[in-house]
Amino acid sequence: MLHKIILALGSNDDNAPHLLDEAITMMRDILSVEKATPQLRSHAINHGNRMFTNVMIEATTPLDFQCLRNAIKQTEQRIGRIYDGNEVVKIDIDILQYDDTKHHVEDWERPYIQTLLYELNT
Repeated sequence: MLHKIILALGSNDDNAPHLLDEAITMMRDILSVEKATPQLRSHAINHGNRMFTNVMIEATTPLDFQCLRNAIKQTEQRIGRIYDGNEVVKIDIDILQYDDTKHHVEDWERPYIQTLLYELNT
């Protein structure tokens, strides 16, 4: 069974556009991308003054939620994500939706998420 998902990816690293593309490429063995938004620059939320580059993808995956979550965390680590409170975030990947269930509900109202959702649905 394939599950429909929406992922939000972000980075405030100096090499953010490349890191976002790399993350999507690395995850192609666990998901099939159906649609991707253009990259969007936005102001940081709780990460200092560094601008973030964000992208959203709609995809399908055969993985159950927990396996998908684990695979995403592994992708973040392979790219160099360190959870140390540092202001530089090499990559952050959030599962916003898995089938009909929304996750990170507080993020859905953020302006950059709204913009990316609009782009995804047009």
